[in-house]
Amino acid sequence: MKIPDLRSPEGLEFLNSHLLSNSFIGGYEPSDIDTKVFKLLNQQSVKDYECLGRWYENIKSFGDEQKNFPKCSIVVEVENDSGNSKKEGKAKKKEKTAPAASAAPGKKVAVLNPPPEFI
Repeated sequence: MKIPDLRSPEGLEFLNSHLLSNSFIGGYEPSDIDTKVFKLLNQQSVKDYECLGRWYENIKSFGDEQKNFPKCSIVVEVENDSGNSKKEGKAKKKEKTAPAASAAPGKKVAVLNPPPEFI
């Protein structure tokens, strides 16, 4: 998963949308990715986003336990303001995939990397 720059409204909106259907960034359990993204945000920047605000308060409530979160099993890239990406997490195999041909021009297509095991 690639997260846009979290200093921009687009990045915050992307993360808010992701957290609409996920309890944590990497899925349904907190991971090291949640801690890393948490450190990139502040309470003021997330106050206008319902799901992001809920997630932020939840991660904050763990306190020092954040240090013990397990490693994320998916690859997460967080863009910074200089256009570089910071890769976090681990992946068994990373492959480049082309966007779905059925996507309309200009529309973003989400690619799960790695794909869910049930497919």
